[in-house]
Amino acid sequence: MFIALVAFTGAYAQKVGYVNSETILNSLPAYKSAQQKLESLALQYKDDLDSQLSRVEDLYNSYQESKNYLSNSQRQARETEIISAERRVKQKQEEYFGENGAISRKQAELLDPIRKDVEEAIDAFASANGYVMVIDITNAPGVMYLDPKADITQQIISIIK
Repeated sequence: MFIALVAFTGAYAQKVGYVNSETILNSLPAYKSAQQKLESLALQYKDDLDSQLSRVEDLYNSYQESKNYLSNSQRQARETEIISAERRVKQKQEEYFGENGAISRKQAELLDPIRKDVEEAIDAFASANGYVMVIDITNAPGVMYLDPKADITQQIISIIK
């Protein structure tokens, strides 16, 4: 009975592998270049926001220094100006770094095609080599053990490069 069970499960053994997509992506010059472009753009946007915040601080400090000499209407006008300037900075921050902001769109534009190429390479390799499942361990906190023999990361890197 035991021999029949072993023979039965052996006949239906399924091939499973895993990859570390972060390792694959970091091995690609196109990915590194895209990351550098994104970092440069983010720094440019951050500098713009810092400059705008500095202007808001200057407005506020100027207001604090002169508010005792201003009429009520002048104080109200300056306070409104400061609040409006702060809102513009927050709006600009959302335009740059928000969920659908410029950085997010640029990231999709630059990285999605690279990720798609990696996914296609994994699919092609898995299909050609009889894998029924390939797991990405990059963000797999529940994985307790991985047999290094099942790691196909380097094979995927070889295909893509």
